[in-house]
Amino acid sequence: MGDSVQIGSLVISRAVFDVLSPLIGVIIGGLVTYFTTRAVEDRKWKREIRYEKQKELREGIAVALEWINPLHNALTRASLMSTR
Repeated sequence: MGDSVQIGSLVISRAVFDVLSPLIGVIIGGLVTYFTTRAVEDRKWKREIRYEKQKELREGIAVALEWINPLHNALTRASLMSTR
């Protein structure tokens, strides 16, 4: 039984176990790295989308603010003309 390893009811040879152990570790490490990287990229993507929406909102507000003074002036002139 020295040349084999028993895990539960599974019996495998020591040579196969010595090869599979690091391989399984590499696979698990790769999966952890993949999911971690994916989560970071998803957060980055969502932040960029949110920033673009906020940028468009700021631009829209800036355009609206540019129109406030001319509209106010036109309304004031129209009001003055109508009350003469």
